[in-house]
Amino acid sequence: MKKILLLTALCLTLSVISLNAQNPCWNGTVASSYAGGDGSEENPYQIATAEQLALLAYETNNETGGNAHYILTNDICLGGENIWEPIGKPIDINDDYPCFTGTFNGNGHTISEMTITNSSYAGLFGLTNGATIENINIYDSNVHGTKTGLIAGSVQNTIVNNCSVQGSITNFSQRAGGIVGHCLNESGETSKISNCTYNIGSATGSIIGGIIGATEGEGNLTIENCTNYCEIIGQIMAGGILGNGSATINNCTNHANVTSENSSIFIAGGIAGQAKNCIITNCFNYNQIVGANAGGICGNSVTTEILCCGNMGDVVCNIYNNKLSHIGGISSSGGAISNCFNRGNLMINNSANANPMDLYLGGIIGTYSSDGFIHNCYNICSIDHSQYHNGLKGIIAGTGPNSEFFNNCYWNGDYDIPACGIVSTLPGSCSFSGTASQGNWYLEEAQYNTHDLLQALNRGATDGCYWILDEIGYPKPIYTEPTYPVVGTEWYYEIINVNGSVTYQYLECVADTTIGSTRPKVIIKSNTLYDKDLHTKITHEYVYSEDGIVYWWDKQSQSYTTLYDFNANVGDQWTINVGTHSITMHVDEVNNVEYNGETYRVLTVRDADDIFSGDIICGIGHTTSFFPEKMLNNRDFDVDGMRCYWHFGEELLQFGEVDCDEIYNNYNDVAEHDVTGFEIYPNPANNIITIVESNRECLPMEFTITNMTGQIIMTGVVSSDNHQVNVKELPTGIYLIKIGEETIKFIKM
Repeated sequence: MKKILLLTALCLTLSVISLNAQNPCWNGTVASSYAGGDGSEENPYQIATAEQLALLAYETNNETGGNAHYILTNDICLGGENIWEPIGKPIDINDDYPCFTGTFNGNGHTISEMTITNSSYAGLFGLTNGATIENINIYDSNVHGTKTGLIAGSVQNTIVNNCSVQGSITNFSQRAGGIVGHCLNESGETSKISNCTYNIGSATGSIIGGIIGATEGEGNLTIENCTNYCEIIGQIMAGGILGNGSATINNCTNHANVTSENSSIFIAGGIAGQAKNCIITNCFNYNQIVGANAGGICGNSVTTEILCCGNMGDVVCNIYNNKLSHIGGISSSGGAISNCFNRGNLMINNSANANPMDLYLGGIIGTYSSDGFIHNCYNICSIDHSQYHNGLKGIIAGTGPNSEFFNNCYWNGDYDIPACGIVSTLPGSCSFSGTASQGNWYLEEAQYNTHDLLQALNRGATDGCYWILDEIGYPKPIYTEPTYPVVGTEWYYEIINVNGSVTYQYLECVADTTIGSTRPKVIIKSNTLYDKDLHTKITHEYVYSEDGIVYWWDKQSQSYTTLYDFNANVGDQWTINVGTHSITMHVDEVNNVEYNGETYRVLTVRDADDIFSGDIICGIGHTTSFFPEKMLNNRDFDVDGMRCYWHFGEELLQFGEVDCDEIYNNYNDVAEHDVTGFEIYPNPANNIITIVESNRECLPMEFTITNMTGQIIMTGVVSSDNHQVNVKELPTGIYLIKIGEETIKFIKM
């Protein structure tokens, strides 16, 4: 065995010697030319040695290159002893800063032993604008400077994709990140950092993030599918993904400790230290967060939405004298938080026996902001408030303006503090019990007509979130982009009855629901037959789409069948099953048709019995009949064609001579109103609806908001003649608001 081990070690040593002989570390010189290529997209400049990489830096920094296409063809060692001059760095401090503006494809190769000291715009690339950098691995490297990142110091209007780094970052000023230190985007510009990982090393700085340090400007930055494993230590702000700034952050995770250790500001978050105007979705933190203001996802949130996120790391508040502190399982302060959970413990460190100004502590959020809310969240954690001083504490929130800002929140544990620091109860909220090993969680009070926590979370889910049980047995949210059909769309078809009369079929996509492990949309179908005042049949249908295929729930067989295949081409076919009957749809033609300035793909289909033959507009539906009505035993009428199609009240398609505006107004006029009734505005609404009650003598009056399936979503009291209700947390869709005997339909955008 010893001989085998010695032989293996000898082979590895010889392999390393051979590799170094073929491609030795950088000697500090600059090559005179590249290994090949002409710099075009089809034939990029080939970089095979460290000296040729140095040539790219020299040309970029002297503004004689750096604007073409480049590809790495070998692993490169920069030697460690030679100081690397970043690609895109001023030669003289008084010069304009030259930028790398080309594309660089690392081709999966590794750049190792890069050393940068006391440099502004410090990284493999210093400053980029309009560039693309991808497929690079950087290992065993050390970077020290301002605007510091192992891939790039500062980027503008740049794409960074599929990069991984290992090494240390030290930052003697602000803005440092494992991948990128700083992002500046002017209005209309967009940068993106995707599929990147900070693996091993240490990162310290004033404002620092595991992926990017800070952002500025009015442009957009997207960070997605990124992961941090490196411990992050910041003197001012620290985040597992973003230190400070504005970005759309999606599907990112942090697996390392994040600490902010300056007593004056001291903000730390598992995903973002300070998030300003951010949208954070499907992000998770798994390790400890420490700061005077600390949150499992955000240290501090300013006009930020946190959606489908979870924290599993402990959140620790270090107390300092005369300092205002906040601590929350998701956010220390601020943020619109929905469909999130906290499973990390909340702890207070007052080892210095300090006397803080105030301390706000909450299982989800420490303290509210005027533009925030908490909806459909749960908390499982221990909350240590034994060293608690001034301020407020709560199982869900430390403080908030009133109970309307918190609804449908759940908690598990034996707590001796209220749900919210200022109110003892929250609307639609309660405790639950159960065990993860069984994956069975029981609500003490039924919510959405169920005692099952997972079902309640799904029935209250918003904005594309769907809850499942994770591998341990806890509910976990998953974010999915809205798919066909979109909630808020409506269809109008004409019906030819057996007596020759013409009535109508009306369909509305009104909500999401759950069937087993799927999350279909609910379509309310109203068939008005013979006499609209006497005979209307209303049913609920369930459809969902995946990869361009639309599935329809067959109530007879209790299974899904394919309804449409929007991806189909000429000659393709699919089968629709209803109970024991089936038809096979054949695609005869595929065309593009323009309606009202929009181009739609149209499939011309047929079946042998002419049950569902006709045209299917992809993304909208069949132009003759949305569903194959003849397969549903409907023999006393024929659906004879789509006449109108709306999305949130906006007419997108019209066929024939009918007045779609009149039809829409008639159908959506739920109640006749007189001077004694009420009105609401705006309608459609985004965030706030105002209820105008004309009869002040009736106040206060209770109101109830239900969805189109009759589930009660919200209740409250109208206390003034211009009463405002926050509906921002409601999912996009159609709702009914009832006061007394009157009801008005409104649309939530």
